[in-house]
Amino acid sequence: MDALCAMGLSKGEITRMDLIIINLLSKLELGEVQAFNNMTLFPLLNPLNGTPAYLSMGEALGKGLLTVTEVNQGGTVPELKVVNRADLPVLLLAGEEVAGAKQNRVLNTTILLMEHSETIIPVSCTEQGRWDYVSEAFAESGHLMSLLAAQERWNIQVYFLDDFILAEEFVASMLSKYHAYRWLEMNGYEMYLIEGDI
Repeated sequence: MDALCAMGLSKGEITRMDLIIINLLSKLELGEVQAFNNMTLFPLLNPLNGTPAYLSMGEALGKGLLTVTEVNQGGTVPELKVVNRADLPVLLLAGEEVAGAKQNRVLNTTILLMEHSETIIPVSCTEQGRWDYVSEAFAESGHLMSLLAAQERWNIQVYFLDDFILAEEFVASMLSKYHAYRWLEMNGYEMYLIEGDI
């Protein structure tokens, strides 16, 4: 309870996730400091041996414990439904892309899905032009993209805006172009960039 007070939280404001995080942080130990050139690393060690108490999206999908679908038959671009049938939480990372259903999407935020849960998650489009089913459920695409990754990929200036919906649209647009160029390259077509492409 002292840790809660130090964080400015009262018992009524604490969620299960808060308790999990507080419990983990309270057990961390500082490891031996390591330095190389102008970088110093302060390792935080968990004294408990074992694997993480969650599955990644890829692990859960691969084991058939996670289903990602449109929210309903008609679908809606900014949301997907995720059903976790695992006995463990599933970690979904911001920037992970899922492929299939009516249109490929990228996750807008990192979410830890509780075990045996159904959740509507926020996503953005990565595939312009298609809005019809190629599969009933989504699969992992193997792509992971973030705003910083988009900036690095195209060596462009990215502005972090107060209106972050605009920033999401910017990333979705960049991802769409990336996938178009990737498809052309994989299918043996020459890639010619003209002013305004990126």
